Amino acid sequence: MLRRWRLVIVAGILIGVVVGWVSAPGRATTVTTFEATHTLILDAPAGGSNINRAAALATLGGVPVRVAARLGIPRRQLNSTVSAETRDNINEL
Repeated sequence: MLRRWRLVIVAGILIGVVVGWVSAPGRATTVTTFEATHTLILDAPAGGSNINRAAALATLGGVPVRVAARLGIPRRQLNSTVSAETRDNINEL
């Protein structure tokens, strides 16, 4: 009877070790790409809007520099994958 319990305990430990080894964080794959799309529909006041400035800030200046630094990638690589465009006519969407 005691021998059977030892076998059950050893089998449980082995199963736990195998499951732990297979699910260890060091063996996880990393995500290397991310794609996002954002559509902003703006009801512009009579004096105009800053939508063109917002599109420029997404691709120029300090914003891409900080994003590239936070992601740990060269800014040139970030610039090749980020784009922003504006459309004056909502029907083009």
